Amino acid sequence: TGLLVSEASTGVRAKALTHATAKWAWVAERAGEGRHVVRLSYGRGKDHDTSPLSELALHDDQLVTLGLHDAGHLLGVPITKSHLVAADVVRWRSALPSTTPGHRDRVTAFRSALADLPGATAVGAWIAGTGLAAVTADTQEHLGRFIQKNTDTSATD
Repeated sequence: TGLLVSEASTGVRAKALTHATAKWAWVAERAGEGRHVVRLSYGRGKDHDTSPLSELALHDDQLVTLGLHDAGHLLGVPITKSHLVAADVVRWRSALPSTTPGHRDRVTAFRSALADLPGATAVGAWIAGTGLAAVTADTQEHLGRFIQKNTDTSATD
């Protein structure tokens, strides 16, 4: 239902594509037969790059044109403006940056240090990674531990 694009990839500037009509039946139903809803993501969190080659520097119409090219390339079908029914550009100016090497080790060390503090835990995309599934699973796990630990502690105090 989607894909991530390697930074080493050539010919495509998108970092990800989600085929929403394949992922969610309700989107396919509302889109109608023969129509597809896709979402492309751009920008890799490199210090808010505003160079002329950066996607952040493109006007919305330029970004839509780039999106048509990238979607066609990634899906293996030619897509032109004549195929487009609607487009929307959403700019997440404070989006989470890409993780760097060693991120997982830093998270483990942080959570280990945090475990020694009574009544403290940490959850959210900044620590769990992006995506609702990752954040939800991580939040359930760590809040479950937090509640268990604090319930056990308060019962013995």
